[in-house]
Amino acid sequence: MNEIIISCYTTDKLMLEKLSIKLIENKLASCISIFKNIKFTCNYRKKIFKEKEYRMFIKTKNKNIFSIKKQAKHYGKFLIINIYDR
Repeated sequence: MNEIIISCYTTDKLMLEKLSIKLIENKLASCISIFKNIKFTCNYRKKIFKEKEYRMFIKTKNKNIFSIKKQAKHYGKFLIINIYDR
């Protein structure tokens, strides 16, 4: 079974903390790391934005992707998910 890393990022730190606890409790992740105060700059609708975001890395099995995405939907609509195969 393949191990993967899922990266999630948002501006809502509390949402990531709640989601990380839920994923560990439900045995959907073996390890989760949350990084705070990541600064980013982006161009959105012809305006430049400078913001801070929080990023979470989830170490899990390939079979858990759907369940993790389903759980994440309950914790906020501005959660961005990227999946990295090892």
